[in-house]
Amino acid sequence: VHVIDGEGEEIIVSWVKNGERLSEVRLPIGSSSWRTWSSMTLRPGLVGPMEVHVLDEEGMLLKTEAFEILAGGEGKAERASMEMETVVQEDGGWARP
Repeated sequence: VHVIDGEGEEIIVSWVKNGERLSEVRLPIGSSSWRTWSSMTLRPGLVGPMEVHVLDEEGMLLKTEAFEILAGGEGKAERASMEMETVVQEDGGWARP
């Protein structure tokens, strides 16, 4: 996630499967142009559609990315990756460019 003008704040990355939050990670923003990431270990029970939600410190949704985890050999989940758009803070509030 690329964050612009959010120095000193945090974003929250939430991994969601079938409406259930599986993991939530708070990530500090260290400068006015900051790139950060979150990862999750894939396991067979995660095969299928998933979402990642990016929220501000108060829990306001900034961005959602939906993706599909495919089954690999022997039913194992394969690696999935994606790049999220830049998230920008403007005039004290968050915006999506």
